[in-house]
Parts: sequence; C-alpha cells; structure tokens
Amino acid sequence: MEVISAEEKVARNHVIISDVSCTRAKEALSDWNSTGRTIELRAFRLEKVNINQALRARGLSEERRTTLLEEETEIEGIIDGLVAQQKHLQRDLATKKKALMEAKSSLSKIRANKTKLEVPTVASIEVLFEEYNISPAAYHGGKLNGVDCREVMGKASELFQGIVPILLEVQHDDRASAEVIESVSKLHRD
Repeated sequence: MEVISAEEKVARNHVIISDVSCTRAKEALSDWNSTGRTIELRAFRLEKVNINQALRARGLSEERRTTLLEEETEIEGIIDGLVAQQKHLQRDLATKKKALMEAKSSLSKIRANKTKLEVPTVASIEVLFEEYNISPAAYHGGKLNGVDCREVMGKASELFQGIVPILLEVQHDDRASAEVIESVSKLHRD
C-alpha cells in the first residue's frame, strides 16, 4: 500500500483548483458574450460610424456638430469600457488556461519521478490470486470481473494472510506503517 506524498497531494489539489478557476473564467467570458455585450459593442461601433458620416456632411450647423461630437465622445467611452471588459475576460481566461497547463505538467512530472513501488507488489499479489484461481480478465481491462470479486470476498481471510506479508516486505518511505497495513487487512479479512 502506498501513501500519496504531500507534494503530490498539493500538486493534485492545485490542478483541481486551476481547473475550476479556468472553467469559471470560460463561463464568465461566455456569459459576457451571451448576454448581448458583443452585440452591444457592435451596435455602438456602428453608431460611431454613423456619427462620423454625419459629421462629414456639408452645411452642418455648429450646434449640431457640437452635439454629434459630444455623442461621439460618449460612445467612444462606452466602446472603450466594453472593449476593456472583453479583453480583461479574455486575458483572465488565457492566464488561467496557462496556470492549468502548468499545474497539470507539474503533477505529471511528480508522478513520473515517483518510484514505481506498486508494480512488483501488484505482481506478487496477482501471483497469490493465481494460486486461488483468481485472475484479472484481459477483456475486463486487466481487472477482476464479478465472479473473481466474489471469489476474493469468499476467500478474504485466506488471501489477506498472504497479502499482508507481501505489503510488509515493501521498503519505501511512502509505504503505510505496519500497524495500518495490519488494521486494514483485519478490517477486510472479516
């Protein structure tokens, strides 16, 4: 039995937190777009184009020109605000996607550098299972099928007498203590 390292726990939790954060950023940008903010931005840009065309007209009174310039300034402020909101949401999403990728990469590196102590242990336990005619089914992804699971449950007290010494032989800092192995085995044996 291998206990997950504190470093791996932190990395795994960081991936989960980053994933949730990224999902929320995607939703925020999607909400901004779906609530009509994109359409509103286009409408204000079109209005600005119309004002610019009106300003080019000949014979425009000074009062009308002033009014149009004031409207243009107001619309430019609104456009700038909407563009700033959109860019902020897009940057936030990009930042959170990058953080998620880095968290996943970090977790992968930790897992890759982790010693593979469970491989010989699993093989030893599979050999023990073979002695009792219990074998993982290839068509079942190398896992025990229902019949084999019932066999394990029926022969649990005998099997765990063989499993405990296999687990206690493992020499690794992350291995559970002998007391934990014994107590878990006792719990499942009965």
